[in-house]
Order: sequence, then C-alpha cells, then structure tokens
Amino acid sequence: MALPQAQALQVDLKTRSLEMRVAQLEKALQSSDKSLVFQVGNSRIEITATGIKLKTSGTIELQTSGDFRVWAGANVQVSATGNVSQRASGTMLVAASSTLSLKGSTINEN
Repeated sequence: MALPQAQALQVDLKTRSLEMRVAQLEKALQSSDKSLVFQVGNSRIEITATGIKLKTSGTIELQTSGDFRVWAGANVQVSATGNVSQRASGTMLVAASSTLSLKGSTINEN
C-alpha cells in the first residue's frame, strides 16, 4: 500500500505531465476569429473561411486503404517544379468532355 505522501506525489507528477502536454498543444495550436492554425516546426495547417492551406518544407503523404477522390466545383490544378508521376496498377482513364491537350517537347506513346 502506497503512503499518502507517495500517492500525492504521483498525482502531482501526473498533473504536471498533463499541464506540459497542454502547454505544448497550446503552443502548436493558434486560433483567432479569422483562422485556426496548427503548426509543428516548419509544417503548418491553416483553416480559414476561404479555405485550407497546407505548408511544409517536408513531404505531404495521403494514405488510405479505400478509395481516394478529389472533387472540385471549379478548376483543379497540379503544378510541380520537378517531375509529376501518375501510376495505376489497373486501368487509368483520362477523359475530357471538351478538349484534351497533351503538350511536351517529346511525347512518348507505348
């Protein structure tokens, strides 16, 4: 059986540990009337009334064991200063209800 002093010390240590975790979360999470920001190091997620911004100097990875869909009520744009690679282990469909343009200095067809 633990002594009352030892029990009080354990509770105090647990409380301090929880307080430190809350302080870390408060430091990472900033909010105002106009935005909610979660920041860890150089990575930042900002949610505003006009949208969501993800900024990082690292890698953004999305994983799912189910389907992954991107829906937009307007345009979708993908840009890269390097290469872009799209791969499918099954069928890949590229379709347009209007004009489909393929542009490049070289276009290889396999």
